[in-house]
Amino acid sequence: MRAAGWKSIAWGGVQFAVPREWEPGRIGPRHLLLECDTGPTMEIKWGPAGRRFSSRRHLRRLAREVGRAGAVFQERALPADGGTAPEPVEGLGFEWKGKDGG
Repeated sequence: MRAAGWKSIAWGGVQFAVPREWEPGRIGPRHLLLECDTGPTMEIKWGPAGRRFSSRRHLRRLAREVGRAGAVFQERALPADGGTAPEPVEGLGFEWKGKDGG
């Protein structure tokens, strides 16, 4: 049972809970952008990454870029009750907060 204020979103074989005020803003074959009244809130992309791609390295690079802009970046664990991604998909979560949003 979902907590009050949350709703389920499902697309491309993936289902997760988001705050009730978030709505799909853009949908593509491998892309989903959620937004609310104040603008974009969460973006999800998926697809083949290639053999040399490292999600950890990508997150470190993103953290440096966000830090240079004066924001705070934190890796976040995905919810334990959210199920597991099908192989070979890897799921990572993060949060950033800056003066203009997060």
